[in-house]
Amino acid sequence: MTQVLVDIDQEELAKAKDILGTTKNTEVVRLAIREVIAAKARRELIEMFAEGAFADLGDDEVRRAAWS
Repeated sequence: MTQVLVDIDQEELAKAKDILGTTKNTEVVRLAIREVIAAKARRELIEMFAEGAFADLGDDEVRRAAWS
């Protein structure tokens, strides 16, 4: 793991700690980074749905064939 020195607004840090339910600076940063990564994955999944990537899931025949 790499140590990084960053300037963080103390009020924002306190709000993030409260939201994430932690008291340690290191933990809040780790959790915030994980949340950013997860948010991107959720956005990509929503985009896939919007583009019709899972349109076949509404088709009974396609679903039956997938489980056969």
